[in-house]
Amino acid sequence: MRPPGRSLVSGPSVEPITLAEAKVHLREDSGTTAQDSYIEDVLIPAARRFVAERAWRPLITQTWDFTWRGFPAGREIHVPMPPLQSITSVSYYDTDNASQTFSSSKYIVATDECVGVIRLLENESWPNTYYGRPGAVTVRAVVGFGATGALVPETFRQAMYL
Repeated sequence: MRPPGRSLVSGPSVEPITLAEAKVHLREDSGTTAQDSYIEDVLIPAARRFVAERAWRPLITQTWDFTWRGFPAGREIHVPMPPLQSITSVSYYDTDNASQTFSSSKYIVATDECVGVIRLLENESWPNTYYGRPGAVTVRAVVGFGATGALVPETFRQAMYL
């Protein structure tokens, strides 16, 4: 299966490192605030994006849509950008080009693997999709290590400091 298209639905609500932590690392005097907005609004988000893109790992909880031209030939959909927390929905365009939601009662989600996996249950099959429609299948997924910086592995936090 080809790599999916992807689009951010909702980004992280916090950063993996705080302003105070960044100022200590930068040896910025904690009593001054002259550089605070630059550190908080530019340096920290840029460091998070850089590390997340290089590691292909969203650090803080966020929601993404992944799209494919159709369902896979096999019984699994591999969701990129681990760690996968949950699947919000699996939607598709049926053979009449009408939007449908694939019932979550027809699959299970494995989040404990290197890449999150959606697996069809026994005796279930993927539905047919509208032929030739780009993005005929969309998986909305919640990914990331967690909602706070404390849940991000230290290796990634240290890489942000660099």
